[in-house]
Amino acid sequence: MAAALPVFAGLAMAGTALNAYGQIEAGQMQAKVASRNAEFAEANAHQVDLATDDKIEQLVRHTSITVGKQRAGYAKSGVKLEGSPLEVLTETVNLADKDAFRISQDGKFQADSLRYQAAEERQKATFAKRSSFIGAGTTLLSGFGQTALAAQLGKSPGLMGRTVMS
Repeated sequence: MAAALPVFAGLAMAGTALNAYGQIEAGQMQAKVASRNAEFAEANAHQVDLATDDKIEQLVRHTSITVGKQRAGYAKSGVKLEGSPLEVLTETVNLADKDAFRISQDGKFQADSLRYQAAEERQKATFAKRSSFIGAGTTLLSGFGQTALAAQLGKSPGLMGRTVMS
């Protein structure tokens, strides 16, 4: 049985090393997934920026057309652009400005939220890499330490003068 001790120790060390390798690989895969999620969140934030700009452009065009129709209607009916008619035009533009601001703020909030999510995912990737190496190191140290201790105990006299592994 004492001759088998180096074989068992070698198997234990190989198992420990394989376990450590598995921890590193799992951490690297988690890091890749988190990095990919960060890329998707950034891409989505960019899409929100583009969509927000598009919505504002559409609103500007629509407001311009509406104001033009209002002016044309007033001109056709002979109404001068003063007093109430002018207030109506001004109110139309003011409401459009408020809508544009709301659209802009909503888009900024959505995009910032996605960018924050991307930053979190990058942080997760960094942590996954780091923790995989720490976990693997811990596994190696404890596994090799236990193997060495078991090997030492197998060679040392046990209870009542017998060896533990005999």
